[in-house]
Amino acid sequence: MAKEKDYREILNERLQDPAFKAEWDAVALERQTSCAIINAREEAHLSLEQLAALTGIKESMIRRYESGSGLPSLKTLDRLAQAMGLRIQIRFVSPEEADGLA
Repeated sequence: MAKEKDYREILNERLQDPAFKAEWDAVALERQTSCAIINAREEAHLSLEQLAALTGIKESMIRRYESGSGLPSLKTLDRLAQAMGLRIQIRFVSPEEADGLA
């Protein structure tokens, strides 16, 4: 029986396609921001509703940020972080490190 490919193997194959890579790169910031918000909220054991109540940000907006269809301002990211007992940190990294491929 053939070994099933994992996410990284499939992604690496797809990234060989220039059109796919261009789109992947175009939404990198949204994807990374989305993952950061979701991971932090889950680690804080907060529901979307609870995070919205703590921040005063509409639940629908937080849902957009988590889906990657909206990009919050730095001020909004700071409000989200503070509500979860965190601080934001901004770093400049290589594209490979940002994508988790380094």
